[in-house]
Amino acid sequence: MIKSNQNKCSVVIPVYNEEECIEGVIQSWNRQFIKMEITPYFICINDGSKDQSGRILDELAKEIPHMKVIHQENSGHGESIRRGYSHSLTDDTEYVFQIDSDNQFAPSDFQHLWEARHESDLILGRRKDRKDPLTRKIISSVLSDYVYNLSGCEILDANTPFRLYNKKFLKSVLFSIPVGSFTPNIMLSILGKKFGRNLTETPVKHFERTTGTNSLLSFGLLKACLKSFTQIYHFIQSLRYQYFTIEKSTKQSYSNSTNQIDDLKSAV
Repeated sequence: MIKSNQNKCSVVIPVYNEEECIEGVIQSWNRQFIKMEITPYFICINDGSKDQSGRILDELAKEIPHMKVIHQENSGHGESIRRGYSHSLTDDTEYVFQIDSDNQFAPSDFQHLWEARHESDLILGRRKDRKDPLTRKIISSVLSDYVYNLSGCEILDANTPFRLYNKKFLKSVLFSIPVGSFTPNIMLSILGKKFGRNLTETPVKHFERTTGTNSLLSFGLLKACLKSFTQIYHFIQSLRYQYFTIEKSTKQSYSNSTNQIDDLKSAV
C-alpha cells in the first residue's frame, strides 16, 4: 500500500563538523519516524565540514531511502537551512521538519509537533530548561523582545531549530527570505505568526552539547548577534512592501484571514 504524502515529511538538517555524533543523530531520527509510521525525506546540508561528516553522510545515504546529501562551501548555518528548505519543496511530502545535527533534542518529542500539524502551519519546539551557555540564552531573550517591539509578534523561541511546517505555507513565504540570511528561522517565525494558521509553541526537552564545538564563540557570537539584529530590522521593514505579495501567494495555497494582513500593516 502506497502511503499518502500526509505520512511523509522532509527533514532538513544542516551539518558542520559533527563527525562524532552525526551518524547516531540520523539513525535515531530515522528510527523515530519509522516508529511513527512516517516516511522521512532527509535533506542533509554539509556546510563545508573539515572533518569526516561529509563522508559519513554519503555512506548513510546509501542505506537510508530518500536521503540526499548536499555538499557546499561553508556558507553558514542560516544559509544552509534556507537552502535545505528550498530543496524540500521538490519532495513528495506535505510537511517539512528542521532539526540541527548537534544531538541536543530528543526525537521522541517530535510526537508533540506531529500531533498539532492539522491545527497549525508552523509548530515550534520551545526549548524548556535550555542547556546552552548563558550568553546564548541572554541573546535569545533580547532577540525575542526585539522582535516583539518591532513587529508585535510575541514568540518565546523564535529561532528554535526544532520546527514543523505545513509545506504549502512554507512554499508561500520562503521567497521572502533573502539569500544569505543569518537567521532565516526567526524571519519564518515572524511570517508564521502574521500569516500562518495558529502558530504553536510546544515545550520540548533540550540537552547540553556533548560533542563538537559551537561555531560561534566570544567575539564571533557578538558579531553574529549584531548581524542578526540588523537583518531582522530590515526584514521587518521590508514586510510593509511585501505583505500584499505574501497575501496573494498564501491565498493561492489555502484560505488566509485578511485580518492578519491588517495586523501586519499596523505592526510595522
